[in-house]
Amino acid sequence: MKTTPTLEKTLSELYRLFKLLNKHFYGGKLETPVIVVQSKGKHKNALGWCTTQKIWRDKSDETDKKYFYEITIVAEFLHLPIIEIIDTLMHEMVHLFNLQNGKRDCSRGNTYHNTTFRDTATAHGLTVKHHAKYGWSDTALSEDTEKLITSISIDEDAFRLVRADTNQTRTGGSRQSSRKYICPDCGVTVRATKEVNIQCADCEILMQTS
Repeated sequence: MKTTPTLEKTLSELYRLFKLLNKHFYGGKLETPVIVVQSKGKHKNALGWCTTQKIWRDKSDETDKKYFYEITIVAEFLHLPIIEIIDTLMHEMVHLFNLQNGKRDCSRGNTYHNTTFRDTATAHGLTVKHHAKYGWSDTALSEDTEKLITSISIDEDAFRLVRADTNQTRTGGSRQSSRKYICPDCGVTVRATKEVNIQCADCEILMQTS
């Protein structure tokens, strides 16, 4: 009999994965952030984000005044395969590394990912494709990273809980699968919950499933 899914279990597994990935790719030198699972809110297409400031504080420590960055994993996208959730976590870990080391990896209101982000990402287990609007933002796990993930015992049961997207019409209570479409020219990607014919407005060509 399955136990009731809890967000506590989801967060526990995300922290565990962060620790493992931090040790493997960063030698354990990344500061542990506050990991949050929350609604995408105004960030309509974001799978996650890392704050550019340390916005959490340990109020019990008034002497050192310890502050922490925040990494958010968007609750509405927890239905995605675990590989893509890990990709999102690692994407935000790249931002965290650059923040810690004083490297500016985004511009245009922190939306356009520059070559600094690309170089850090490729050096830490990700592959990167260029997006016409958001720069070097389209990440995926490298082949070696995928092999690493398959060797890690992941508690997929921790990701049973997913937040309903109140901006979309839902029918029934089943979890919807998604398809990834990519423009073969500029590399921009979108997701759809059913098979569609969709065109890249910038390149004026039909997008393909990846």
